Order: sequence, then structure tokens, then C-alpha cells
Amino acid sequence: QKWEKGDLLMWKNLNVLHKRDAFDPSTRRIMHRTQIKGDERISI
Repeated sequence: QKWEKGDLLMWKNLNVLHKRDAFDPSTRRIMHRTQIKGDERISI
């Protein structure tokens, strides 16, 4: 299975080890952040 344009990725941030590769600071980067309030578990 491959990623397709329009796919949505969701994850629990508490379980993620954060790391990034080096990037050119003169290049524009776009980041989107969404937060959901609550403790209700959702599964699909």
C-alpha cells in the first residue's frame, strides 16, 4: 500500500520520538498542527 494525495495520518504524539534531518534554513517550510481536546479513544 502506498500513500496517495489526500491521505490523512493521525498519531498519538506522546508516543513519538521527535527527530529531524538537517534542512536549508533559507527554504520555506510549512507545518500544520491540529489539537483535539479530550481522552476519548477513537479507532477506525
